[in-house]
Amino acid sequence: MLTVNVAGKTLRYNNVPAGGTATGSFHVKQEETLSVRGRFADGTAFEEHCGYVVWEEFAPHISAVVRNDGSIGSP
Repeated sequence: MLTVNVAGKTLRYNNVPAGGTATGSFHVKQEETLSVRGRFADGTAFEEHCGYVVWEEFAPHISAVVRNDGSIGSP
């Protein structure tokens, strides 16, 4: 299970396989942080505030990778 919170919007993804991807869209009216949290199939939880989005960017593309140890970073 994967949950992404940004700009007051929550994107939820279930059953994302290892090595899989999930996409979604959002709009920001001001500067916002990107928070990613979830739970691996074995029940191990992870959470991290991992990004910063500003409203001046037009159609930004943000990529984040959840590693096997639960850390979150750039691809």
